[in-house]
Amino acid sequence: MLKVLLFWNPSEEELNIIRNNWPKEVEILTNTEIKNNPEILRDIDVVVGGINRELLDKADNLKLIHTLGHGIDFILRDGILEEVIRRKILVAKANPASINISEFVIMCMIALSRRVFLMHEALAFHGSWSQERKKDRMKGSLGGELFGSTLGLIGFGAIGQEVYKRAKIFGMHISTCVLHPERLSKEHYELDFVCGVDEIDKLLSKSRYVVLSLPLTPKSYHLMNEERFNAMQDGSYLINISRGGIIDEKALYYALKSGKLAGAALDVWEIEEKGTYNGYPTEYPLHNFNVIMTPHYSGATKESRERALINIGENLRRFLRGENLFGLADLESGY
Repeated sequence: MLKVLLFWNPSEEELNIIRNNWPKEVEILTNTEIKNNPEILRDIDVVVGGINRELLDKADNLKLIHTLGHGIDFILRDGILEEVIRRKILVAKANPASINISEFVIMCMIALSRRVFLMHEALAFHGSWSQERKKDRMKGSLGGELFGSTLGLIGFGAIGQEVYKRAKIFGMHISTCVLHPERLSKEHYELDFVCGVDEIDKLLSKSRYVVLSLPLTPKSYHLMNEERFNAMQDGSYLINISRGGIIDEKALYYALKSGKLAGAALDVWEIEEKGTYNGYPTEYPLHNFNVIMTPHYSGATKESRERALINIGENLRRFLRGENLFGLADLESGY
């Protein structure tokens, strides 16, 4: 039997999906069982959902770590990555949330450009019909349309490509910045511009909307800093659905305050890297501007959770058969 530890407390609905879609040769263990009998950790073959250094050190037989999502930044701390590489433990990603996150991105672009939340607040809480703002529509006070606008995708993985598909339908002109631009066919995807990180400022200057869908690594930490914001178009928009540490929040605050940015949507926060999930997510009052603030939930739908568990079940099946797994992480690159 393959012993698999669930690194979270599953609901009954999740357990039903697991029972119906995972191989019968799998023995499911939960945190409760581990607490009652810590010695079981020595025999664990697979951990699903995440890991910490304490568990890693005790799980002598561990062969595979499988995420429920897209990122592996949790193994980049506390020396976990080095130990995983040393022990040749595989790390696989379920990658279930490209569809729902891309829908969230489109929603944010429309809501920001049309000032939906500002207009809602004005009418619902102040009874204002925003007549003066409407009069200034020719100055851009009500925002614009996605049709014909330029979109810059920083990262073109599973999520970036799903955003691309939907943005194309809206008639947007799309460019992308990737680590290996030579591997991406500009003609195949009908992209206006493809560049590497060395030309990111050029992409930013061309884009009315910028979407961050790249992994957090030491190289991407605070990629969006004061210099990058200065390179963006005046009155442009930023959407971050990847990791909070990619943005320097102080620089973002001043870009919004100065009017350099017309708005931003933030679903992830740097404070999350410290394991903090309570209270206002930043020291800067970003809500004073045209900003959508959400608690890392763009990928949290029933459908994506079901996809994650089904995908993991397929990988466990392949693992038992000695076949290649899909979604394997590139540990040397950190994603």
